[in-house]
Amino acid sequence: MVCVRNLRSSFLVYSFCVSLGFAQQDTASQFADYSKFHESMPQLEAQRDWKEFANDAEIALFEGPEHEWPKVPQESYDYRGFDEAILGSSVPDVGFHPLIIFSPQDIPGLKKRLEENELGKIALWYTQHVLDQTLFDPKSDDGKQYAKLVTGDLEGLEWQDEEYVTEDSFSKPKHVFKGYKPSWTFTMHKGYLTRLLNGAALLAHFNDDNTLGRDLAKATANYWKLREPLIDDYIEKSVAYGYRGPDEWRGIHSLVGNFTLAENYDLMAKWMTEDEKDLMRRVISKVTSGRRGYGTNGPIRWFDTNWHTWDLAHVLTALAIEGEEGYDPEIVENAVPYVEAFLTWGISERGSLFEPNGKAGAGLHHQMLMMVALVRRELGPNLFGHPHLRKMSDAQVQIVAPQGGFTASNGTWAHHRFDDPNLMLAFYPEDKSYHWLARQAALEKKSVPYETYRSEMLSGKRNFRRGVEAFNFLSMADLYFFTDSRPVKGADGKEKPEWSREHLELPTTFLDENRGTMVVRSSNDKDALFLFFEARQDLIHLGHNQFNQGGFYLAANGKMW
Repeated sequence: MVCVRNLRSSFLVYSFCVSLGFAQQDTASQFADYSKFHESMPQLEAQRDWKEFANDAEIALFEGPEHEWPKVPQESYDYRGFDEAILGSSVPDVGFHPLIIFSPQDIPGLKKRLEENELGKIALWYTQHVLDQTLFDPKSDDGKQYAKLVTGDLEGLEWQDEEYVTEDSFSKPKHVFKGYKPSWTFTMHKGYLTRLLNGAALLAHFNDDNTLGRDLAKATANYWKLREPLIDDYIEKSVAYGYRGPDEWRGIHSLVGNFTLAENYDLMAKWMTEDEKDLMRRVISKVTSGRRGYGTNGPIRWFDTNWHTWDLAHVLTALAIEGEEGYDPEIVENAVPYVEAFLTWGISERGSLFEPNGKAGAGLHHQMLMMVALVRRELGPNLFGHPHLRKMSDAQVQIVAPQGGFTASNGTWAHHRFDDPNLMLAFYPEDKSYHWLARQAALEKKSVPYETYRSEMLSGKRNFRRGVEAFNFLSMADLYFFTDSRPVKGADGKEKPEWSREHLELPTTFLDENRGTMVVRSSNDKDALFLFFEARQDLIHLGHNQFNQGGFYLAANGKMW
C-alpha cells in the first residue's frame, strides 16, 4: 500500500470500500473505477474527490495497470499423498443435484466412508439423535414449525423482529419463527431450521428415503417462500439506510444462513416440484447474482484473511444453481484467482497461517470446499498441490508445546488448537503431521470412540445442546471433517501418547522469516525446553493478526511458564 499524509484518509476509505465490495454491480471489470462507489452509495455523494488532495505524482500511481503480483509456479506443486477419490464423480448435467461438491452417484460412497470412521459413526448417530428431539418430535417447537411447513399451513409463522433491518438497527437473524423456542444451539451464521433440514436431507439421501425427502422439500420451499419477502425488504432497506452496498454478499449472508441456503436447494432439488425449484432458484439468484464476497473485487494481494475465505460461501451458494435460470457465471470465474491467492498470501512459504488458528479455521473450511468445487470443474490449477498448503501441517505441529495442549498462535482467539486436521486428512490421508494434530483433541477429551460417545450422550455426561457438539451434526459442508486419525504404536506394540512426535522426524528448530516466528525445542521429549519467539511483521490492511514484536512463550518440564 502506498499512502502519503494528505492522501491517506481518502485512500483508506477507498481501499476499505474496495475490500468490502461497495461497487457497481454489473461486471468485475468495472469494479476498478472508484467513481462507481458514488453511484452505489448515496452517502458518498457529498465526499470530495480524492484527487483534490493529491499531487500529479500521487495520482499517476493509480493511472497505470494493476501491479502484477508473483504466482507460485505450478512446477513446484506437490501432489504426493493427495487422495483424488475425494473429488468424487464428474459434475452432473445442468438441473441434476447435488452438484456443488459431490454428485448423486457419490452418495453411497459418502455414506460408506462415514460408516467406516468413528467420527463418521458419531455424526450419523448424533444427527439422528438431534433430529429425534427437534424436527421429528411433534411436541417440540421445532417439530411444530416443521409440521406446518410440510403441510403448507403457514398461518401464524411470522419472523421475529430481530430478523429485520430498520433505520436504527442492523439485523441479527435468529432463523426461527416468532413464538417458537429452538431446542438446539446455533449461531446467526448458520440458519437454524435450514441446518436441521439439511441434516435430515442427508439422512434421506443415505437411506434412499423418498417419502422423507419429499416432506423436507415441501418444508424447505415453504420456509423460503416465507423468507423471500424478508430478503427483498433487507435488500431495499440495507442500501437505503447505508448498511451495505447493493452488490455485497457480506451482511446478507447471515440472513440466508450462509451456506445453508445453497445446501437446502442442492440437497432437496431431487424431491422438489418445478414450482418449488423456481422459487429456490429465484431466492438464490437474488442474494448472489451481481454480488461479490469480501475482497473479490479488490487487489489479489489482499486476499489473505478469513474474512475473504469465509465469504467464499457466496461463490459456493451461486454454484447451487449452476447453469440454471438466475445463475451468474462471472461469480465463479472471478473467484478462481482469489482462491489461489489465499494459498500464496494467507499461508507463508514455510506453511504458517498469517492469521491465528482461532479465526483462520472457518475461512479455511470454505477455502477447501472451493478448491474441491473448482478442480471438479477444471477451473484453474489443481490447488491441492500448492506448496504453501502442503507445508502447513508441519508448521502447525512446530507451534505446539512439547507436552501438547498449548498452541502458540497469536491474534484474535489466540492459542487456539488447529481445528481442521480431520478435514485436511480427508485430502491428505497419509500426512503424519495431520494425524498427530488430530490426536491432540484426545488431550482435551474431545476425541473418543463412537460407543463411548454414544453412552456418554445417552447418560447425560455429554450435553447435546453444547455449542461445540454442533460440529458433529451432518451437513454437506462438513462431510470432510469425519476422518479418523491413526494412533502411533511403539516397538513394543503399545500406543504412544498424543504428545509423542519423534516419528514425525521434524527439526527441533523452525524459523519462518516471512511470518516472523522462531520456534526451538531442546528435544522431542514431553519435558523439553520450548521457546516460541515472535517478531511479528506488520500487515498492509485489516485482519485478525495482531502486531506482536518481541512476544514469546516458554515451556519446560511439561508445563507452560
